Amino acid sequence: MRTSTIRPDPGSRRDFWLHFGILVAGAALYLIVRIAIEPTTGWLRFHVTDFLAGMMLPSLFALWPKPPESVAKLLSSLGGKLILVLSAVLIWEVAHPLLSDKSTADWRDVLAYLLGVPVQHLITSLGSDRTQLPQASR
Repeated sequence: MRTSTIRPDPGSRRDFWLHFGILVAGAALYLIVRIAIEPTTGWLRFHVTDFLAGMMLPSLFALWPKPPESVAKLLSSLGGKLILVLSAVLIWEVAHPLLSDKSTADWRDVLAYLLGVPVQHLITSLGSDRTQLPQASR
């Protein structure tokens, strides 16, 4: 039996700590930005936190102990993670501003969220446990 490309093992202990570390580091950086940069204006204050959220959301879902198969499939690829984050962003950046006067939609926020996803994917791909998956012979 041949093996397919190497893919992360989402249930491994190492992967758990990798995703947990992304969440802790992202939360710490978020707090630093909010505390140290809050009085300022500009892209650093407004878009770095969105970038961090784009990194943290796939890791948050990856910590789900027994995710439904559809969610697990989304989390196994960059495209799936982008779809997951884009779904959340559409709620936050499109639906929420329609329902709240305190919220505004901004395409730069959407871009910042989506730019965080490939960084998260790269970190988890490089640091993940890897297993060989069986592949049917041709």
